[in-house]
Amino acid sequence: MLTRLRHLLRDTSGLAALEFALIAGPLALMMLAIFDITFRFQAADEFERYLYQFGDLLSRDDDLSEDDLDTIYEAADQMMQQVNVEEGALDIAIASIGFQQNGDPVKLWQRWRGGLPGEVDVEAARGLAAPGESVIQVSATLRYTSAITVLSGGDDLSEQGVLYFKPRTTRAIAFEGKIHDAGISWDGYTAGGS
Repeated sequence: MLTRLRHLLRDTSGLAALEFALIAGPLALMMLAIFDITFRFQAADEFERYLYQFGDLLSRDDDLSEDDLDTIYEAADQMMQQVNVEEGALDIAIASIGFQQNGDPVKLWQRWRGGLPGEVDVEAARGLAAPGESVIQVSATLRYTSAITVLSGGDDLSEQGVLYFKPRTTRAIAFEGKIHDAGISWDGYTAGGS
């Protein structure tokens, strides 16, 4: 009986298969996690680049339109090629913030695509431009899934960002020919003013 037990302890056939079975699962999970983390960094980078390009394009114009906003919104899947931008997964909002003569910021206009617009925190823009000038606030939210969220049944991931841009060719960018929406009072600048 004792010799039989010694023989079983020395028998290594199948040991490599057992060891592989023990490490294969954690190794596969580790590889999946590495791919997932890489994808998340890449998605964040693509999203940030999209925000910068979006804001840069807007800040170059004197007068924006609904078509301009539609074009930039619809181009998101081309501008963020490494991320699958599904319908309804991207919310963007742009707002023009002007500065009164005393330096107080005021929201001149706001437009958006996707979900409901977020509140414009005009105080966050305080000091970004001189009285009589304006900035464009570009904010966006992107929702996406990764391999781990799909396999685990978890919630979608999201990226959010808010950037500010000064108009390049004018003191205030108009939207559909108007510097500000109805009911807004801005003492710093009028259309055609210098």
